[in-house]
Amino acid sequence: MPRYDQDFADYLRDGGFRVFDMNEAHRQDHATFNLCLEDYKRRYWIGHYGPAGNHFFAYSLKNVVVDWLEPKPRTYLGEGISGESRFRAPTSPATCPTLRRPNPFSCNSIAVAARNPVTLRSKCHLSL
Repeated sequence: MPRYDQDFADYLRDGGFRVFDMNEAHRQDHATFNLCLEDYKRRYWIGHYGPAGNHFFAYSLKNVVVDWLEPKPRTYLGEGISGESRFRAPTSPATCPTLRRPNPFSCNSIAVAARNPVTLRSKCHLSL
């Protein structure tokens, strides 16, 4: 059965537009299951996307959007297996230059529940 919006989807692809087609993502995902369409839909929909549907949508879209971005976010530069890990923690906690002590508001530090609740340990690098 042809898609109701096939002409529009073809127009966007043929026109060189950057397109993310969620219908195509679902078609490919459904092909990996041995389920009828109604059973497949119950995995993701509860009248709208449920938690599993939201997860599927986000992970279907993520790599497409990253491909569109230039420059790439630090976490998607492809470092890791053959080079240094992209999740390598720095050797010291993030330090606030004004206070000259660990910065509790730094995006690459987390508070560690220890004897001193403001002790910070660098955990990962975040980039937006």
